[in-house]
Amino acid sequence: MPAIENHPILPPIDGSLLWPDTLAFHEKHNADQAFYVWKEDDAKEITELTYGEFVKAARRAPHLLDPRIDISSRPVVAIVALADTLVYQTVVTGMISAGVVPFPISPRNTAAAIAHLMKKTSSHSIVTTYTTLRDLMDSVKEEFKNNDPNYEINITEIPTLYQLFPQFSDSPIADEIDTFVNSYQVVAKPEDIALYLHSSGSTGMPKPIPKSHRILIDHVSTPLCEDFRRERHPRLRTPTMHLPPFHAMGFILQNLLPLFSCAVVATFPPIVKRPTIVPQTPSPDAILDHIRRTDSNAILILPTYLQTWANDKEAIDTLRNMEFVYYSGGAISPSVSQEMRSNGVKLASCYGSTEFASIALSDTTSKNEEDWDYLDFSPRYNIRWVPQGDGTYECQVISNDALHMDVTNLPDVEGYATKDLFKPHPTNSRLWKLVGRVDDVIIHSSGEKTVPPPMEHIMLNSPDIVGAVMFGHAHVQAGVLIEPAPQYQIDVSDMHQVAEYRNIIWPIIEEANNVAPAFSKIFKELILIADPNKPLPRAAKGTVMRKQALQVYADEIEDLFATVESVQATETIEPPRAWTQQYVTQWILDQAHDLGLSKTFDNSKNLFEQGFDSLNATILRRRITGAINSVNTEAGRAALQHIQQNLIYSYPTVDSLATHLVELVNADPANIGLSSGKSPVAIIEEMIEKYSFKTPLESQVGGKFGGKEVVLMTGSTGYTGSEVLERLLLNPRISMVYALNRPSADKVSIAKRHWQRFHDKNLNEELLKSPKLKHLECDYSQDKLGLPDSVYAELQKSITSVIHIAWRLDFNLSLASFESHVRGTHNLATLGRTSVHGSKVKFIFTSSIGTAQSWDISLGPYPEEVMMDARWTVGNGYGEGKYVTERVLATSGLNATSLRVGQITGSRTSGAWATSDWVPIITKSSVALGALPTADGMISFIPMDAVTDCIVELVLHDKQYPPALNVVHPNLIEWNTMVKHMQAALKSTRGVSLDLVPYQDWFAKISARTSSATVKDMAEIPAIKLHDFFEALGKGKLDTSSPNAQAFGVAEFATAKMQSINKSMTTLAPLNQDDVDKWIAYWVAAGLFD
Repeated sequence: MPAIENHPILPPIDGSLLWPDTLAFHEKHNADQAFYVWKEDDAKEITELTYGEFVKAARRAPHLLDPRIDISSRPVVAIVALADTLVYQTVVTGMISAGVVPFPISPRNTAAAIAHLMKKTSSHSIVTTYTTLRDLMDSVKEEFKNNDPNYEINITEIPTLYQLFPQFSDSPIADEIDTFVNSYQVVAKPEDIALYLHSSGSTGMPKPIPKSHRILIDHVSTPLCEDFRRERHPRLRTPTMHLPPFHAMGFILQNLLPLFSCAVVATFPPIVKRPTIVPQTPSPDAILDHIRRTDSNAILILPTYLQTWANDKEAIDTLRNMEFVYYSGGAISPSVSQEMRSNGVKLASCYGSTEFASIALSDTTSKNEEDWDYLDFSPRYNIRWVPQGDGTYECQVISNDALHMDVTNLPDVEGYATKDLFKPHPTNSRLWKLVGRVDDVIIHSSGEKTVPPPMEHIMLNSPDIVGAVMFGHAHVQAGVLIEPAPQYQIDVSDMHQVAEYRNIIWPIIEEANNVAPAFSKIFKELILIADPNKPLPRAAKGTVMRKQALQVYADEIEDLFATVESVQATETIEPPRAWTQQYVTQWILDQAHDLGLSKTFDNSKNLFEQGFDSLNATILRRRITGAINSVNTEAGRAALQHIQQNLIYSYPTVDSLATHLVELVNADPANIGLSSGKSPVAIIEEMIEKYSFKTPLESQVGGKFGGKEVVLMTGSTGYTGSEVLERLLLNPRISMVYALNRPSADKVSIAKRHWQRFHDKNLNEELLKSPKLKHLECDYSQDKLGLPDSVYAELQKSITSVIHIAWRLDFNLSLASFESHVRGTHNLATLGRTSVHGSKVKFIFTSSIGTAQSWDISLGPYPEEVMMDARWTVGNGYGEGKYVTERVLATSGLNATSLRVGQITGSRTSGAWATSDWVPIITKSSVALGALPTADGMISFIPMDAVTDCIVELVLHDKQYPPALNVVHPNLIEWNTMVKHMQAALKSTRGVSLDLVPYQDWFAKISARTSSATVKDMAEIPAIKLHDFFEALGKGKLDTSSPNAQAFGVAEFATAKMQSINKSMTTLAPLNQDDVDKWIAYWVAAGLFD
């Protein structure tokens, strides 16, 4: 059946025809169909090059190669050339059809990179455009001469346009070229390597990637190719002038895909007709011009062009009329996608990699507009999703019959770990959203993770910015390295110029901050401006190479953090108009607003309850020191000496902070620092007195409830609370669970937060649909918990148990910062006291062994009772707040108990243990140091599932609770036993052999690195950032009089009462090698050691 114009016959993609076979197929069936099209300047008609003409040219190509290239030996030939797309792809096609293995290499690579790629593939020949790449080719020759003089290379010219396509020339040589016969044709086998491509080299030297004929068939059997092969009238005409022909996407869209889909390739007119000419540069305007010239009707484009076109009405008009606008190779900013889609552009994304095919497309069938940027992974592919512990998953592509692999990097199966991070769709398991890269993720010293690409893409939407790279690994906050647009030539040593430019770009930074969690927000102080004399390094496709950029600016980044985190002022900030209460209060509010926080601050309320976090506290303290630094008087200089690192934590309200600063700046320098405050014990007792219940609660008769348990719990979206919730919903003796949670700052619904946590922890998500679960949004610190009267009344009539887990985990905060938590617990107890069950209501509070932070270990184990001597709890505000709450609950009259929970390990089933905890930090650091720390003494670490089981068993307990229980492991092991288990696990899973050294020797290694730590050091040895913590840990004194003395001088805890109530604790097996193996396996999967 002959082909009809615009209705070509498609070659099969079942493997019966391989790539070289398509030439004869098209010569037979589609010889007169258009393959390449372009339109010359001022031409009236579009030039069409047919399949027949292309095939003839491709068969000429091998004859035009330098005779020194022995085609019969099927050599690998590098192509490093500035040639027109038509010429480039014709030569590639001719080589493959003759059995030569072409290796397109970017001419933007260094000579060293080109030499590296050639040696890796045993390539000894380069086809090039020597005149326009003379310096690079000479450098390549020099590279081999200096480093491998015995490695022979031939550098030859690429065939010219007129040699390949004599019809475009009037030269007599054209007649001679046509005498070439169709020789050099070989029969390809599926396993033969057809060509090599290479990675971008953005994380090091580029890597060669072999593509066999079988894998090329996989490439044309993807959802993307199916879309291209779909019958359309007129045929698809896709512009490719924006794609470098040496790039994987260029080869696929300019060569492979059209040969199997019969899509027409639109390109720039070929202009390299003399050796001194280079191809046309693909600017956004030029691309649009040629899209219109060639009547192109569909495109696959890089996001950078879309960002440029988003503000161009004519560009959007052009794109709107296309069958589709796919983008790939990066993410797109929300504002750009919104602009495009709202104007009718059929925008969709395509996901793939040079190492494998394009395996996912946007879900264009969903009726939910918000789903458009989720990718639909076809079930024909075998995808393994590896959780990262923060709600994101790495995509790992496993080889199967639909997708074969020539490049693999997984230790257990034949597959490829992409290092791309995705988030799952809330309800559709096939849909995933690309959010970043594993190696892009910034892990802060707090354990929080920042995923930079979504924020960076927003910043790059600004015409004032051409490069943006976020940083902050091993620091508490994120910053960004900005490369200004060319019109800004910033002298980075001029602070006035830097500040002025920061103000110019601040609106786009604020826009990026709007999509970021609090710990990822960027402050002005952490915007680093790139030096015009030190531009950001870029890959061939023009994207900034993150790893190299951060290496180039490593010193500047560390200097910036050192400046911001310093207690001492090194700059001046515009101070308050006067150092009076009124003006200082307003100045603090102005700074808080500038940090992106609410404009409705309550001056008497704790800042940390109004959105402040450690990042805000650090920046605000920095600005305070800068403002005081401007007070160039003896009083100002004296005041600076008394600005401590924990300033905001010690004065956590606007009023208290303002009062302190006014007193400090206006004080007699000789008297600053003289203490007249209350003792810590007095402050603790004062808060206990404030929130204790003064009226006795009448005891209810009987110890059992008539029906099933109705539980009110807090903290159900947290790490521990989510597991407790799962167990409650599974238990038939629980009839209802009210999950009481605060609204989130990022407006994510409570239901979605539960789903995210369950999904992340691999808990049973179906349980969240249970009619036994009811979500309530509250404010613990308000009367009636901020609930509507009807809801509060419902709780009063029904609850039988309260499980109170919600509590801020921050050891920097003072007791004053936890007052709202104490007040919240008081309000929860008030609910229990006023309920119909009164004193029979069970109240389980998860306290902490931190309540014993100053315990005298010579007194023996810490008892299972509420201790009335507050001096044993003095220390950080976290433990003090828990202690105050224990004392308050003891006055409530409820059946209340405080569970002093010890160090929680990973679950006995999954091993899941947050990588931000101090034990995994020790483990990761030890791998880098080559040694694990030993210490005398025992540990009472307890698995997560044992803790949650204990809590649920207590809910079902029908007798009076002891007022306090110590939830630590009753069957201790030595610290050194655990360390030996770690040593064995790391050896078996990572192949790492670590020495065992005394803790003080291990800590000395940390200290030696701390003073001069680089970014790389802090990434590999996160213990550096917790230097003070580990120093304090090592100072703990072992109680040598006790056989169960805890390592590092940690208090022992009595457990007899806990074991008598919870029988499973009695039989809880000591931690063993299997437990530790699971921890290590989880940490490996979570990327701790990457």
